[in-house]
Amino acid sequence: MSIPLPNQRAYQIVVFGATGYTGKIVAEYLAKNYGNQIKWALAGRNKNKLQDVKNSIGLDIPLLEADVNNVESLQSLVKQTKVVITTVGPYEKYGTPLVEACVKSGTHYCDLTGEVTWVRSMIDLYHSKAQETGARIVHCCGFDCIPFDLGVLSIVEYMRTKHKKEVGKVKTIIGPVNGGVSGGTIASVLNSLEQPFGVVIQNLKKMNNPYLLIPIGAKPGKDKNSQIGVWFDWNTKTFTAPFLGEPVNSKIVRRSSYTHPQPYGPDFSYSESAGFGGIFGIVAATFMTVVKHSFVVLLGFPVTRWILKKTVLPAPGQGPSEKTRKNGYFTIWLVGQSVTKANEKPIKVKATVGGKQDPGYGETAKMLSEAGLALALDFDRLPNVGGGIYTPAIAIGSPLIDRLKKAGMTWDLVEL
Repeated sequence: MSIPLPNQRAYQIVVFGATGYTGKIVAEYLAKNYGNQIKWALAGRNKNKLQDVKNSIGLDIPLLEADVNNVESLQSLVKQTKVVITTVGPYEKYGTPLVEACVKSGTHYCDLTGEVTWVRSMIDLYHSKAQETGARIVHCCGFDCIPFDLGVLSIVEYMRTKHKKEVGKVKTIIGPVNGGVSGGTIASVLNSLEQPFGVVIQNLKKMNNPYLLIPIGAKPGKDKNSQIGVWFDWNTKTFTAPFLGEPVNSKIVRRSSYTHPQPYGPDFSYSESAGFGGIFGIVAATFMTVVKHSFVVLLGFPVTRWILKKTVLPAPGQGPSEKTRKNGYFTIWLVGQSVTKANEKPIKVKATVGGKQDPGYGETAKMLSEAGLALALDFDRLPNVGGGIYTPAIAIGSPLIDRLKKAGMTWDLVEL
């Protein structure tokens, strides 16, 4: 039986994993902001739980049953829609069959993974096939990594358009942030640590490679390992500490720098850290550095990991309350500097990206939803890169920035 072309399918978007913590928030976002203006459906393995979500959002939309352990159900699902939005993680554990099904059927796909070693394996396994079928597979469409990846893209495009120059380096500072953590996110981290010892060691080696996600055979740039101590940033006047999301965000940004139709170039460099201002900034940055390193060490040992799971860390299906999500916020500053010749003063551009909800869930649901909508509704305006496994900046690009600004996110550029 032939596979319907994307524009001939029953749905524009299917939300897979709609009964999970984040999946419900995505469903709520789409229902509130788009309702029946789009053709969409909810999907998952339990129809009764899907019905509960349908009742809670107050829309009469179709429900589709599919299970990651049933390949035929996934193939049937993806053939019915132009785009699949999936929140079913840990992706290393549950995500591969859905990616494979989407690639085979030419269905576009976006997710929330921060598991970059898994992303590397998806590139190796399916990038070439996705190029053949036209499927556009877009990983990391939440707080990991859209504000960072698209923030850098906005600086690159501004510098090229306004000054006809390339960007030499971008330094990102995560400013004020308020939000919670879900059990699903923790489960993804724990899953990576609960593999056989040899696999864990191999993945740690991969995570220490700043250029893990660049195309095979490409020459790595000049970036080294992540920040480990406390520094001071003169552009934002903040003391900086290591940021937990940096090992993910930076690898996605660097993949974008190599896979852009006009690569950012051999001089491009990227760094990222958390910033703390005010008179006690150095105290806060030092405290955050100690907490970050201590947390990583404690997770590394089975006994302390078990204690944290039983006493502190949320379980899958748990997450911040609605009040916490609505009262959350984030601000990120990205400062880009042009490539310069001898005795030439560099041009500096500062991008400010911000959100008015919890970054990991309220704003992430917005980012993931709008990424899926851009793939479904704005495809003719998206970068002309064809099918493949791409980052948000390369697969969707500036049209997603436009959507996020209309949805209430801050996205400003100024020259310093």
